Amino acid sequence: MFTFLKNDMKLVETEKDIMNSNQEYNLIAYDKKVLRNEDILDIHEETEELQIERYLVKKRG
Repeated sequence: MFTFLKNDMKLVETEKDIMNSNQEYNLIAYDKKVLRNEDILDIHEETEELQIERYLVKKRG
């Protein structure tokens, strides 16, 4: 079973770990292999301005 968790600033470390697990994508999307906390916070600010909701998927069990 999976649960969707609304992503917020409290989950920056978790999101950073997930995003940095695919460094090839980061290089294409953000022009750097490894994202820092500041990068994740910038992404959050941008999505808030665009009124986009972000979610993480959590596996239960």
